[in-house]
Amino acid sequence: LGAYSDKIVKEIPQILFDVGLDAADELKSVGGFKNRTGKYRRSWDVKQEEHRTYVETIVHAKTPEYRLTHLLEFGHATANGGRTKAFPHIRTVNDKAVEDAEKKIVRMIQEIRIL
Repeated sequence: LGAYSDKIVKEIPQILFDVGLDAADELKSVGGFKNRTGKYRRSWDVKQEEHRTYVETIVHAKTPEYRLTHLLEFGHATANGGRTKAFPHIRTVNDKAVEDAEKKIVRMIQEIRIL
């Protein structure tokens, strides 16, 4: 059982990082909004933090474009009293990344052969 769990613990961070890279690439290509300079799309990056009991993979927009994520995702009030159109793009990519990670981890666990 020790070898089985060690193999799983070693492979999960790599799977999560790969899924995070795919999510960042997808966020660079989706949107539906005008991106005049392209800085927002290029700002998506992945970082991974390994803690004692879990691994955290974070897909984030680097500074200063992180301020735009909430405004684009949900829309916002304008100076003349109106509202801007929302462009939901983060939630869909996040949901897809979670499903992909689950499928890849389950497949990896099923394929482990310990002799």
